[in-house]
Amino acid sequence: MGLKHKARELAREAGLRVVPGSGGIVEGEDEAMGVATRIGHPVTLKATAGGGGVGMAMCWREDVVRRRFTEAGERAKVYKPSTLPT
Repeated sequence: MGLKHKARELAREAGLRVVPGSGGIVEGEDEAMGVATRIGHPVTLKATAGGGGVGMAMCWREDVVRRRFTEAGERAKVYKPSTLPT
């Protein structure tokens, strides 16, 4: 289940409970801030691709979300998402 947004989608379709989150891919820092505000802190930012925690970042406070959103994406770019099924 390398693509986390697909894994969450499949879990919901199967009737499983999932941890509150964005509901899909978050396209930018502003959207990430909105999701974090809606669900509350702490939040974990996770790049959709990446293995072994690549691209994951914990955000315990609002002021950290923007910085870590960019950092998570940069780390995940090292991983080759084109090798994963869609």
